This record gives sequence, structure tokens and C-alpha cells, in this order.
Amino acid sequence: RTFIFCAGAAGETNPSIVKEDLFKGIKLLHIMGSALSISESSRDAVYKAIEIALKINPNVEISLDPNLRPEMLPIEQIIKICKPVVDVTTIILPSGEEAEMLAQKKGAKDACNHLFNIAPRLKVVVLKMGKKGAMAITKTEKVEVAGYKVQEVDATGAGDSFGGGFVVEYLKGKPLNECLKFANAVGALKVTNFGPIPNHSREFVETFMRSQK
Repeated sequence: RTFIFCAGAAGETNPSIVKEDLFKGIKLLHIMGSALSISESSRDAVYKAIEIALKINPNVEISLDPNLRPEMLPIEQIIKICKPVVDVTTIILPSGEEAEMLAQKKGAKDACNHLFNIAPRLKVVVLKMGKKGAMAITKTEKVEVAGYKVQEVDATGAGDSFGGGFVVEYLKGKPLNECLKFANAVGALKVTNFGPIPNHSREFVETFMRSQK
């Protein structure tokens, strides 16, 4: 696949729309690397959102899906603009290649481990491995869960879906293996549909998971 990006309305995102009242009761702020890359104003809006989130809840979880896109900016520049987010993030959800780029270290698992040395608030790295499943790495444990076998139609958006599935279960305090199983199911079901945005309810995902046992 080849991606061609047009900033469009997303590129017009700017700090003026980031208001404190949007963050009342915040538990987690999820950030996509594309929001950092698409425009300078969007990037500044992300930085402002982080500042407000930490002000309102110093213990807020901040999750980062690096979503590094060389089509949008040179990798060196993307790594630079990701640093302020990496400095405060508690959850990073990279692919193996993204982990290597962020950590500047070869080998996906070694790179994931090294991220704990450069991200002071980091609690868990979730290594996305596509159809092979995923691995959650903390300072004290590694949990790996296999993926689900499905008929792939379109992988676009699978990583985004996976990340959403993971953080939902993580906020519920579920064990890491359960977070990974649910995220794997959400990601797997995404690839069975064309287009980046599936229309699967939680009930549908849970029914799918039960059918795979």
C-alpha cells in the first residue's frame, strides 16, 4: 500500500480549540503520531492537550500510538516532535519498526525495553505484531498473546482499532493478557472489512472471541 496524505480539515486543528472543560474527569489521553505530523498547528494542539490533561489530573494515563509515516515527514523530524509526548506517556503502542525508530535501537524487543530508559512515566509498551498477535512489556513482565485467524480484506486502521481496544480494557484494570486478547480481536475484526473505520459493537467483539475458543 502507498499512502498519500492531504492535511484537509485535520491539518487545521489548532490550540485555540483545546479548552480545559473538555478534560473534566479525564483518565486517559490517547495521541496518534499522525496528529503530531499533519501540521504544526495540530502538533501544538496536542502539546496543549497534554499540558491541560496533566494539570487537571497529574496521574492521567497518556497513550501514544506512534503511527510514524515517512510520507508525512522525515523520520528524524517525527522522532523529534514525538519526544515531548514520549517524555510523559505511560503507554506506547508501536510496531516493531516504530519501536526501533523511537528507541534508536535495533531489534524490536530490545527497543521496547530501551523505551523505559527514555520515557520516565512509561508503564507498559504494547508491541503490535500483526497477525502474530501482540506483546505487553512492563519493567517486570512480558505477556504475549497470539492473534486471531481471519480472512483479511483491508488492514488499514487495524493498528488504530487495536490501540482503542487495548486502552479501553486497560482503563478497566483488566490483566494485560485480557487487554491483549480484546485488542487482538478488535484489530482482527477490522481487517475483515474494507476501509479504516469498522462498525463493530463490543457485543460483536465478545461474541467473536467466544467463538474462537
